[in-house]
Amino acid sequence: MKQVLIFVALFAVGCSGVKPSTPSKDVFVITAHTIIPPKSDQFGGYAPQEDHYTLTVGNDVLQVKYSQSQTSTAKPGDAPGTELHFHEADHDPDLSQVPEVGTPILKCILDTKNPLHDGSLAIAVQPTDAPCMDQNGDTLHYTLHPNSSVDFSYVNFDVISERARDPSR
Repeated sequence: MKQVLIFVALFAVGCSGVKPSTPSKDVFVITAHTIIPPKSDQFGGYAPQEDHYTLTVGNDVLQVKYSQSQTSTAKPGDAPGTELHFHEADHDPDLSQVPEVGTPILKCILDTKNPLHDGSLAIAVQPTDAPCMDQNGDTLHYTLHPNSSVDFSYVNFDVISERARDPSR
């Protein structure tokens, strides 16, 4: 009888829709976006607005800052790499490609067999055309079309800090 009750209890929990709280190590999630307003100093200097983001991946919490991005207005049939527009945080920033808070972003699969000349790893062909994200040192790189040979749109973030997530949350 005791075994039947345990089975029924486990079955009820399994059917209740309760998901395990273990975070996925293969998915980034932006959990917050904070805007630091522009500042001027006593000498007439100017610091532009900063866009800070909090992301989780697995048990890690990253604090990052928008650094640069590239958009593309290329049309089908255009030569690869044409119609690219570069944006920087302190000059013509463009946050239009940054995913909304709460959007899951797949972790990019990296090409471990063919490292680049500096030893870093390039993004491999992905199993889906969904955007993906990877971390290379102190840069977080969001690729919108990882399998495209024409559209080189991306967003880069500078990693400000990285820490382990509080397991009680």
